[in-house]
Amino acid sequence: MPARRLRCLLLLLVAGSAVASGETSRQVTVMGNPSDVRVAAVREAIAFWNAELERLGVGTRLGPIAMVENSVSEDALRDASMAVEQGRRPRDLSPWIEPRPDELVVVLANADLMSFAVRSRHGAGGVVVLRSADDAPLSLPNVARNVAAHELGHLLGLEHNEAMGTLMCGRPARCRPDLYESRTPRFFPLTPDDERILREGSP
Repeated sequence: MPARRLRCLLLLLVAGSAVASGETSRQVTVMGNPSDVRVAAVREAIAFWNAELERLGVGTRLGPIAMVENSVSEDALRDASMAVEQGRRPRDLSPWIEPRPDELVVVLANADLMSFAVRSRHGAGGVVVLRSADDAPLSLPNVARNVAAHELGHLLGLEHNEAMGTLMCGRPARCRPDLYESRTPRFFPLTPDDERILREGSP
C-alpha cells in the first residue's frame, strides 16, 4: 500500500502538539511497527534535538510523529545504503516514500545495512533509514538513540566531523556507531561548529 495512503493510520504526539509563537514544527513520519524498540529511540532523539534547538535559540521543533506501516522495499533500502556508503546520492525512493518538502521520514529497516540520511533536494526535509536493531551496533545499550540523533542531525544540516566522542563524528574519521555504547543512557554532545551551523542555518 502506498505510503501516502497510510499517513492517517496512527498519530503519536510527542513533546506536546502546541508550538510556541515564532516557532515552526516539522512533521516526523516513522515508517515501521509501533512496538519496534527503535520507535522509542527516535522519540528520545527528537526530544534531544528539541532541547538542543531551544538551547541554541533556533526556532524549529521536530514533531509531532505520525506512525505508519513500513512498505519500502528492503532491496531498495540496501541499494540506497550502499550508494551513500560509496559517497553517491542514492536512487529515488519516491515509489515508496513521498515526503512533503519539510517533512522528516524515518524508515525502520529490517535489513542489515548501514544507517543513513538523505536530505531532500527541495525544502528542509529528508529521509533517515535505521538498520535493524536485532544485531550490533543498534542492539548495544545507548547506541540506537545516538544513531537516530546522528542521522536526524544530517537532516538539520550537519555533516560528519572528526571529533571523537561527539554526536556527528563519522566517515572519514574512524568513528563507528558502537562507540556510542554506554551502560548509562546519554546523548553525545555537539561541537561548537555544529552549534554555529544550527544557529546560522536556522533549519
